[in-house]
Amino acid sequence: MFRKAIFSYTFVSMGLLAVWIFSSLHVTAQDLMRFRNLQKKGQAIAAASHQRISEQKRAGVRKDLWITQPDGKRLHDRIESQSSILKLAPVDDHLDIIEHLNNIQCSMQDKIVKAQEKWIQQVRYFEAQTGIYQYSTNQFTAEVVSLALFRVAGEELPPALKLSSAHLTPYLKGVAQDVSFAVSGKASQFQAKHFKASFIGQKDD
Repeated sequence: MFRKAIFSYTFVSMGLLAVWIFSSLHVTAQDLMRFRNLQKKGQAIAAASHQRISEQKRAGVRKDLWITQPDGKRLHDRIESQSSILKLAPVDDHLDIIEHLNNIQCSMQDKIVKAQEKWIQQVRYFEAQTGIYQYSTNQFTAEVVSLALFRVAGEELPPALKLSSAHLTPYLKGVAQDVSFAVSGKASQFQAKHFKASFIGQKDD
């Protein structure tokens, strides 16, 4: 019985350590190396308990991803969720960490450019009822999202965007299916299928 308790404690501790590292994610080679090391340590655990799954309920979830560009600037992606269920499950010979998110708002800096001595950023924003974030691949997926594109003054990602507001409206707005994005190298790879959009006038902030 004592050996089982030690095993369960070790399993959960290893999973929570991996989650702690990636919850405030800064996408660097060092972070990826740390996660790979944790995966290797979890191989023996996964092999010994193939059917065991650990879950954790969370509220007020936020993930910040920073992507350094060749010119030194960093693009900022932010995922926020009212609640989530984090699952740590052994798959084959490693631990898989997956988070099921609810009531999601996501803001992504596509690019930052200088125009007439002022910095302008293009921001991709979407809302979704549910989605999945997979830590091992840094990938987010959702079936249906409401998507909008903004042009915003400044270099910092706005703290709160909405599909429509009194001071800032998108120049492109629509609904997309089978949305996914993943951090790879120096960019976020964004994909959306069956995107139905319309152009609208935007009021600058």
